[in-house]
Amino acid sequence: MIREILSPESIQVGKSFKTKEEATVAAGKLLLDNGYIEEEYIDSMLEKLKKESYATFIGNGVAIPHGMLEGVRYIKKTGISFIQVPEGVDWNGETAYIIVGIAGIGEEQVDILSALANEIEDEEDAKHLQKMDTVREIYKTLTRTAVHFGAGNIGRGFVAPLLQKNRYNVLFVDSANEVVDKINTEKKYEIHSYRDNSTSENFIENISALHTDQEEELKIILNNALLITTSVGSNNLDSIASLLDKHIEKNQRINFISFENRYRASTYVFKKEKSLESKVRNYDVVVDKVVPIQEENNLNLIVEHFGSIVFDEKQYSHKLIDLDEVVIKGDYEQEYTKKLWLLNGLHVCLAYYGLSKGVEYIHQIYENREHKDFVEKINSEYFEAYSLYSEEDDESIKMYQEKINKRFKEKMSKDQTVRVARNPREKFSKSERVQGPLQYLIEKDKDVSAIKVVLDLIFSQEFQEVEGFSKFKDNSLSDGRENFYSSFWGQNQLLSKYISKLGA
Repeated sequence: MIREILSPESIQVGKSFKTKEEATVAAGKLLLDNGYIEEEYIDSMLEKLKKESYATFIGNGVAIPHGMLEGVRYIKKTGISFIQVPEGVDWNGETAYIIVGIAGIGEEQVDILSALANEIEDEEDAKHLQKMDTVREIYKTLTRTAVHFGAGNIGRGFVAPLLQKNRYNVLFVDSANEVVDKINTEKKYEIHSYRDNSTSENFIENISALHTDQEEELKIILNNALLITTSVGSNNLDSIASLLDKHIEKNQRINFISFENRYRASTYVFKKEKSLESKVRNYDVVVDKVVPIQEENNLNLIVEHFGSIVFDEKQYSHKLIDLDEVVIKGDYEQEYTKKLWLLNGLHVCLAYYGLSKGVEYIHQIYENREHKDFVEKINSEYFEAYSLYSEEDDESIKMYQEKINKRFKEKMSKDQTVRVARNPREKFSKSERVQGPLQYLIEKDKDVSAIKVVLDLIFSQEFQEVEGFSKFKDNSLSDGRENFYSSFWGQNQLLSKYISKLGA
């Protein structure tokens, strides 16, 4: 709302006034100079101040001078002006530090007050605005623009709804012309969330998009954004770092969150270009959401109801995204490892086991009793590994695992084994979702028979249908298990244990 009715040119900082009448005229003059009103509206604002002055102060140091009802005829278009008064000005016995001139037509005035209330109803938020010393900082705070790189399934199906819920105006940036054009044409889409074989609907509206090649527009929007986020895939983060470094001006300190399935993805981008240290504030999150394969050329999405975002509690700022049933803060290292092992690790093991059995979807593994023993055993080994790693109580770990398995059983997810198995070099690399927990189990001489089944499969079968498997097999598996343990996993000191437990 505010983005459409406020321009940087209608904001002033560090002003001082002797009277509320003087401040009202200044607020009106800004509205006039920026084409929102005719000059007669200022007289109407002064009349309001004289006859109904009580209606021009809303608390927390904020005054809202505006015209009488009949003054509406002097409004050209809805708009507001914003003046910061650090020393304050007397307003009916109160002190106003922020003056917001309002030119609203009909119900739009109510919408303006509602939008303003979101930003100043908390006294600390109002004080924060009082202390800002640049027009751009105030403009970014009030307009709450979030630029999201990646208009794919996670971006549209999880991140955008979350941002809109937190009162952000969402602008997508993507390299796919068709998606950008479709967003700008339709400006809305539907999200169908499934749970227990039923669905609920959510409508995402008032969205727009830019192509990554629209450099001039992109530079403007990035430097006026309060928050920049991504869901472009881990392999594309280098290009995001270069793009941000190229377009964001020095000393901006724009908030940045990378919603990627990668260890400290935001920090990775932050450190990729040295000058980004003075341009962004990075926040690391652990993100969890399943979005099934969707229909092509359709903005509408089907997603699972469950979603989780865990902020690093040492970095979390309540000014960005509010905590709720989806967004929490916690120990990043523990939360990341828990998801990597108990969800991602289980996921890839089930995928390769399922592929070896000719199973197309993950949920089908749970439906056939032939696979019950493997499912129970692989869960047991991952449970034990995480118990060895963390200090979390067993009951909490079991509850987490039960939730993961329930999600994997969901038919509507259409979770293809061949898709989950892709990029095996990354997933089977050192300290990742398979070798990480395996290390704890082998060091403590624990049973690893289920994980061994998966390793036996990748060494004995071809899986040519899996993206990246042939290259992985040629480059990393072809020299045999002993070389794989010692060279690829770097386990020379524990090599004899690895051979004993997993075979040579």
